[in-house]
Amino acid sequence: MIPTNANFDAKRNAQNQEPVFVLSLPGLGLVYATRGAQPGLAPTTTYMSAPAGLTQEIQDIQGKATIGTLSVTVLDVNRQLLPRFATTVWYGQPANLLLGFNGLQYPGDYITLFAGIVTTVTPTTDHTGWVFTIADKNRVLKNIVYQTGDDGATKTSKKNPKTLDGNPLALCLDLMENQLLIPAADIDTAAISALQNGRFACTRMLFSLTKAPDALTFFEQELLRPNGLFHFVRYDGRISIGDVLAPPAPASISFEFTDSNIVGIPTYAQKTIYNWVEFQLDYDGSKYLDSEDFLDSSSINKYGLAAKISIPSQGLRTNLQGASRAGITARRIFSRYANGPTGVISLTHPSLQAAIVEVGDFVTVTHRLLEDLDTGTLGVVNRVYQVLAAKPKYSSGQIDFTLIDVNDQATQAGYQYAPDTVPAYTSATAAEQAQYIFMADASSQQSNGAAANPVF
Repeated sequence: MIPTNANFDAKRNAQNQEPVFVLSLPGLGLVYATRGAQPGLAPTTTYMSAPAGLTQEIQDIQGKATIGTLSVTVLDVNRQLLPRFATTVWYGQPANLLLGFNGLQYPGDYITLFAGIVTTVTPTTDHTGWVFTIADKNRVLKNIVYQTGDDGATKTSKKNPKTLDGNPLALCLDLMENQLLIPAADIDTAAISALQNGRFACTRMLFSLTKAPDALTFFEQELLRPNGLFHFVRYDGRISIGDVLAPPAPASISFEFTDSNIVGIPTYAQKTIYNWVEFQLDYDGSKYLDSEDFLDSSSINKYGLAAKISIPSQGLRTNLQGASRAGITARRIFSRYANGPTGVISLTHPSLQAAIVEVGDFVTVTHRLLEDLDTGTLGVVNRVYQVLAAKPKYSSGQIDFTLIDVNDQATQAGYQYAPDTVPAYTSATAAEQAQYIFMADASSQQSNGAAANPVF
């Protein structure tokens, strides 16, 4: 969720909105707004049109999110901007789109909707202005990485592999910070560290790369996807990682959609059923030596079909709890995709009140006319969804959202493997006993008779 302030929220929640969009090019000292005479904004003869918006969408079990480009048109009154083209390098300049409302103080009362870089500046078709195309910072993930093998001198190859050994989130940070040289300010290190120290505290992956990989492919397919993670770009341009398969309980809700603040009735969409996950593990440089199949038999019996998704992983090893990790991811995929094809809904919010919602956020939906397919009744109350796609239409002041039901996932316990610092069950604290997995007897009980925390 995009952080706000009290003044912004008062205008955001008002019945009549008068939005003000601002394009800031801090490296060039240029600021353009859609409305003049705003506190803190210097008078100018050059203005911008309200941008159309841009779409970001999670491909949840593929480990990634896609994001479009932002186009902003600046009207060049009296050709004030034209002379700068003789001396200005536009490509790569930081560019920020901010949102405020009429009467708010710039910049303190405004929020950042999107932060990226300028990729092109071209004249409008009628040559009365300029179109700035702004892209996100994910472009840097498309480079080749780990090009030098373990000898530290020659290229990565079968004779000189590159070994990577560690926590997948630590490897993500190494990829971004040390291989791609992304500044720490452009990485959501707090969210990544929270995952590393939380659900993935004891996860270990081991790679022996025989060829320098494409950074984006390795990031998505090897580090994130096998662990039920995805990457996306936050409002301020930082690259972040989300845990798509394990919502917190209770989830932190960023917005409450109701029948009084959306257009019509949400629309159900067909989603794919996955009730069979095949993991391929123990990669030896040319082939996978182990295959683990996980099936949701109740879903297979219910729908009369076995719908498989295959997840090859070069980093999961059976001698490093790889099969158990694969099982955790598989069963969380089942909780999202095995129990029915209609857990995805689309809705439209008719104002910019919901502009603070980002992909990956958790929201609730309450609507008296939306069918509850679990109970066969009409109406849902505070049902928890995760945002898969956000499609703002800034020029018209509407935002389209695609949401996926996560209520089944939110009820899962989410127990963790215990790190080496946690003692045996009998010596562990009550909090540790409630959080971690411990060895149990054949009846799945601890030594004091308590039920053991399950792996899945």
